[in-house]
Amino acid sequence: MNDWSEQAIAITDNTLPNYDRLDDDWPRSNPQGYAEWFKTCMESQFEVQLKSLAESLKTNIEDVPVYRVKTPLQRAIQILKRHRDIMFIEDQENKPISIIITTLAAHAYNNEADIFDALLNIVQRMPNYIETRNGISWVSNPVNPLENFADKWQEYPKREQNFRFWLQQVCSDLNIALKSENIKAIGEALKPHLGEKAVNKALEQFPQQISNKSRSLIQFNVPHRQSPMWPIIPIGWINITAQAFQNGFPCQIHNDSEPLPKHCSLRFEATTNILQPYKVYWQVVNTGYEARVANSLRGEFYSGDIDNNGILIKGGRVRKESTLYTGMHWVECFIIKDGLCVARSGEFVVNIQ
Repeated sequence: MNDWSEQAIAITDNTLPNYDRLDDDWPRSNPQGYAEWFKTCMESQFEVQLKSLAESLKTNIEDVPVYRVKTPLQRAIQILKRHRDIMFIEDQENKPISIIITTLAAHAYNNEADIFDALLNIVQRMPNYIETRNGISWVSNPVNPLENFADKWQEYPKREQNFRFWLQQVCSDLNIALKSENIKAIGEALKPHLGEKAVNKALEQFPQQISNKSRSLIQFNVPHRQSPMWPIIPIGWINITAQAFQNGFPCQIHNDSEPLPKHCSLRFEATTNILQPYKVYWQVVNTGYEARVANSLRGEFYSGDIDNNGILIKGGRVRKESTLYTGMHWVECFIIKDGLCVARSGEFVVNIQ
């Protein structure tokens, strides 16, 4: 176990979400140890982001300023604190303090590469790291377990009430926003909670290719869906087109369109701006009672170089399936280059009646 207590030097750290301003919520003891602990909570994603940034800047990793790297954990904490600031703009005295948000979020983070996945999982897991010691709520300083960051909650019960209510509210606000029809609608739903300027700036980072996420990410968060096995560093796009064949006659189908009948053949084709060489993987996910009973929920990844019958093929950008089970199902395409996922299509939803 790391002995963080040996690093009790009164300095700040530029990898923390609040490094760039004076903040009453900096750790009150052993700030350097806390900073080192925080780094370990996002270590794998930090290295991935650092390498990617170095490549984009065409420089050595050693020459990249650490403050330029922003992991999903750091961005998630910034979003959570922004939501907190707006929600408690009329009650600054009793708003959740940043050190508690940062500590619980870091505990809850599981090095998710996607900011949406990170946010949702962090908010859901954060309450698990609030302890109860002798009837007192306790958020332990990870580098000084005897220090309780929530020590004021007993004296000011409203602060604990506000924190727990805020957690419920931010989870509800995220879920409602993510059920919107597209990225633009998600942004509009979040503006009251995160501010128009912050949301508009964030929306500029999203290419139109991911607007096909027309359903809630919650609906896609099914337990049998495997997580990507590669670090995700999106530098390109993938677009999927699809055809359905019924009685030998083809027709073009669109993402999340009207339900198809059973026993149609499907053909998906991916186009991308990523230059070869690369590898293509497809993920196929079924949902619903019929697929469950047939033990065919799937959710795993398939190499694009092997067809449904196990025969070696070239290219990998075509996937053939069929409509068998009533419900909402989807395919997603991933482009892998040098061990990294450099592009993913997003879910192409097929509804079956």
